[in-house]
Amino acid sequence: MIKKAKSLLFPSRKNKDDQKKDTKVNDDAIEQFSGSDNEQNDQLSPVKHNEPPLEELESLINLYSEGKFTKALSLINELLDQFPYSVDLYNVAGASNAGLKNFDASIRDYRQAIKINPDFADAYNNIGNAFLGKGDLDEAIVNYKQAILINPDYTEAYLNMGNALMDKGTLDEAIDNYKEAIRTNSNLAIAYYFIANALKIKGDLKNAITNYKKATLLYPDYTEAYLNLGNILMDKGMLDEAIDNYKEAIKINPNYADAYNNMGNAFQVNGDLDKAIDNYKEAININPNYAEAYNNLGSALRGKLELNDSIDSFKQAIKLKPYYVDAYANMGDAFHTSGRYNEAIESCQQAIKIDPNYSEAYYIMGNALLDKGDLVKSVDNYKKAIKIDPNYSEAYLNMNHAIKMMELARDSGGFDKPKNP
Repeated sequence: MIKKAKSLLFPSRKNKDDQKKDTKVNDDAIEQFSGSDNEQNDQLSPVKHNEPPLEELESLINLYSEGKFTKALSLINELLDQFPYSVDLYNVAGASNAGLKNFDASIRDYRQAIKINPDFADAYNNIGNAFLGKGDLDEAIVNYKQAILINPDYTEAYLNMGNALMDKGTLDEAIDNYKEAIRTNSNLAIAYYFIANALKIKGDLKNAITNYKKATLLYPDYTEAYLNLGNILMDKGMLDEAIDNYKEAIKINPNYADAYNNMGNAFQVNGDLDKAIDNYKEAININPNYAEAYNNLGSALRGKLELNDSIDSFKQAIKLKPYYVDAYANMGDAFHTSGRYNEAIESCQQAIKIDPNYSEAYYIMGNALLDKGDLVKSVDNYKKAIKIDPNYSEAYLNMNHAIKMMELARDSGGFDKPKNP
């Protein structure tokens, strides 16, 4: 659950935990829209007073902050007749178009601001954000670099370039940029958080843990850092510590559905199915459309042999997420355990239709066919599971069992007639 960077002026995939740090974002935005750059603009523009009055700018920033992008653009167009060389107006226009996902228009607006003031680093950063919105990572990086060239201490541009590099999969370069952001601000919790995310992807879990902890030390309310730290600890088998971190996230945000879901996973791995079920239900109570929580609830219920309820949970997960391959396979397993072999086979076939390389679905279908008495097809499915995953020990074991049953059937005069419950 990796979240991306924020833009102080124009949120670009804003990390929700940093929203608490941005209570003064409107004032900061106004200051940056109408700050020292305006003196430069006065020198560059043939118009002596090329910026609108501060109260007009404040009104625009408020409209932008409230998400009233179209209204802001309408007012900007009126003001541009009076202030055609206004860097601030083009900058707010770019932000508003970005808010409407009109990224090409946004880029044109920012470039107009740069035409008036070639050293306007914020505009280059925001052009980068617009290209990021378009999915053009290379152009985003080019513009972030230009912003940094103008302002070598531009914290946000380093963060955003790190994010773009993360999306490209160049993790070491991303980490280098996050470290540059920390150089400009040693207390930047979000940079440590992003470094931890990159290290996690690299498989360097020890240093990822260190950086998540550093993020929470700098920002004790950083719920997503606690969540991801818990996830790593669970992967390492440190279940009690993982649960402690999920609890800390929930203490900060009692409506954090992901934390309840993941804590349920930790309890389920630990064998405490009742607590797992309670946490999955809480996650669903917070987010009724949480397909993964329904799937996990189904697994816990299956573990308690509450099979009808388990199947209902898997069905709900599939209703919310129609191509949910794990839910189809898990439901197949629950049907198999219930003795409903044909339905188990149908569920597994649906999973394989979605993902032909899903070894578990072949394995579960092999089990259903084995218990149904269709030994030849059972062996065939185990072989397919093993071909996909050569280390699938359970598939080898059950395939050998099916082969022995075939041999016994031949010795006794023929195969048993398949069951058809």
